[in-house]
This record gives sequence, C-alpha cells and structure tokens, in this order.
Amino acid sequence: MPRRRRGALQAVTVLTLLIGAHAISQGLPEYGPPKGALVIVGGTMKDPAIADRFVELGDGTRRSPAAY
Repeated sequence: MPRRRRGALQAVTVLTLLIGAHAISQGLPEYGPPKGALVIVGGTMKDPAIADRFVELGDGTRRSPAAY
C-alpha cells in the first residue's frame, strides 16, 4: 500500500474514532417528559378497563387533554 494512501486511511480512522468518542460522551438524547405513558389499542376497544386505565394514567378525571 503506498505511503500516501496509508496516511489517508490512518487519518480517516482517527477522525472516525474521535467523532465516535465525542458522540458517546454526549449520552443519549432524551425526548418528552421524564414520566409518561402511551396506550395503544388495536381493534374496537370494547373492554371498559382500557378506558378506565387511560383515565387513571391521566389525572384521574376526564377533563385532561388527550389525543385519541
């Protein structure tokens, strides 16, 4: 392998390792609130226990905003 090509390969390797180390040091990004719930229901939602649990995960009343 020619000297110039080897040097370029080493430079790319070092740069890749530095970028990877920087990304790891930043930690994982966090999205949304630290506490929350997601309710996914398939079908027709015939069981009233699902709706009750949905309300319970909210503030316990049916006044809080929610997306259906």
